[in-house]
Amino acid sequence: MQKIIFVVAVMILIYINLNLLAGDSSIYKLLQLRQQLEGIIEINKRLADRNKILAMQVIKLQSDDEIIEKIARENLGMIHKDELLFITVKK
Repeated sequence: MQKIIFVVAVMILIYINLNLLAGDSSIYKLLQLRQQLEGIIEINKRLADRNKILAMQVIKLQSDDEIIEKIARENLGMIHKDELLFITVKK
């Protein structure tokens, strides 16, 4: 009877060890998930920094008329009331 209990206990230990090493809840899977998490945290950090820069740019655009004028001139081709616009056509 003790041999049967010993064999069953050994089989249970082997099963538990196999699950720890290769199952869905394995150590390997845990390490993979931690690595993915670190990557996601790094991406989030970069995006948060980018959001801060964009937020500062929005504040500047809302408050600085010179920047708005510069963008209007460069991107939209706008001019002042007292200016003349010359468009050159390439032949």
